[in-house]
Amino acid sequence: MAGIHQHLSRRFAPGRLLWAAAVAGVVVLASGNALAQEAVAGAGDMVIAQGDGESARERRRLVAAASEAAVDRLMRNIEAEIIRPGLTVGKLLDALGPSSREELRRLVAAGRQVGGPRFPIPGTAEVQLQVNGEDVAATLVRLASDRATVSPITGEELRRLGLWEGRPFVATGGSVASVVGAELRPPADRMPPSWIGVSGEGTSQAIGQAKDDAVSKLIKAAGPVNVLKQVPPPGRRTSGEDDEQDNGAQDRPAEEDPRPLTLDDVFSRDGGSVEAEARQWLSERPYSRLVFGDGRKVEVKLAVEPQEWVDQLRVSMANPELGLPQIPDEEWEAFVARLAERLRSAEVGPIVGEAVAVDPANVAAALILPQRAPEWTRLPVTVQATSVVPEAAAGANPAQQRLMARSAATALARQGLRTRLEALQAGENQTVGQLARVHPNVATLLDEAVKNAPVKGVSYDTNLSATVQLSINPIVFWQALQRYAAPVAQSQSLPQPD
Repeated sequence: MAGIHQHLSRRFAPGRLLWAAAVAGVVVLASGNALAQEAVAGAGDMVIAQGDGESARERRRLVAAASEAAVDRLMRNIEAEIIRPGLTVGKLLDALGPSSREELRRLVAAGRQVGGPRFPIPGTAEVQLQVNGEDVAATLVRLASDRATVSPITGEELRRLGLWEGRPFVATGGSVASVVGAELRPPADRMPPSWIGVSGEGTSQAIGQAKDDAVSKLIKAAGPVNVLKQVPPPGRRTSGEDDEQDNGAQDRPAEEDPRPLTLDDVFSRDGGSVEAEARQWLSERPYSRLVFGDGRKVEVKLAVEPQEWVDQLRVSMANPELGLPQIPDEEWEAFVARLAERLRSAEVGPIVGEAVAVDPANVAAALILPQRAPEWTRLPVTVQATSVVPEAAAGANPAQQRLMARSAATALARQGLRTRLEALQAGENQTVGQLARVHPNVATLLDEAVKNAPVKGVSYDTNLSATVQLSINPIVFWQALQRYAAPVAQSQSLPQPD
């Protein structure tokens, strides 16, 4: 880290670190100020990657992240192009459906790299991509022709317009290692006015929260992807499946179609250990977008290579305690393809994490937590609740009655989970519930944990009552709590709330 800063200091005058990075082609967009945004837009979006960027592997990651930023910028520029009054390329793609946007993005991603990657200073990279306008127009003509029933313009009309003949689309993407990016900000006069007074620490915290939000969204989006399209036949049940089969036996028919093994299934094993490791890995990925917007809003987009993520998951899933089946190499390759398709889809590809920096006029007392994780983080926090059929469902058929009983039991279980979480000690003289009453971020985190807690089991009694079991991984909850904590490891507690 010191070496990079010394290099920057030698190359640029003291006090000019922020602007020097922009000169090098790596910028942070300040989206709330149109003039400021326009002034820095030509250099490309800023990307932050982990590490110093000096090893060959880290340089490849920087280049890949910068390339993704360039593709994102090219897509935004192309989608803003006007085909005719009232119709832009973006609106045309919306009408043609998600697969059309994905196909255009593949064309853009295959564009020509101009001059090869550049590394202006240690820990940074810069990539410029170019795609021919005629190729873009030809792709749109074909897509409009293939989807004529939904297209607002015919393929022939598009062809006759002769769009972008002889005109290339060009965009630059930049990347920077996290040790440099942590101190990188647009100059104050280029930030939206709402950021006035926000401290460097507050800005860094907002970036971290936006990154965590992006990680959570990616974990959720990747959950339905099949690791295996069919699990091994009965007789080779894996650990953890017995309870699920027993609890749900009355819900399933005697004969079942083979079910897949999804990432959600894997994440739920062993108290969520695979998910925790995936979250940590994702949090170290390069950023392909970092935007400071109005209202102190921060947006972060992660650059995730599907093959690298599967490599990480493969290591985590090798733990024999997970009880997962053996997966052949060809199935891993198929999993990579399915994950890549999901991550690059029109639904998941644009995912960004969001956060809002704390208003400097409303900074609450610091949230101070113990440095060591409490004992309760070692085992899953599990609750269950039972509910009989509500009186209002007396006239419903048995299936509806069971559904209503399950819904009521789930609500009771979530109430019980909230009570359990609020009672957890978060230091010598404070509980999670006490912290939630004085810290809005903790209250929001608690609400989300209760709302999103997965149902681990459902069983029904002969009287149509339902029992629902919920469980969360406490270490994930604790790590989320720590993200809001002040960096004062020696202290153990907060003053008691009034």
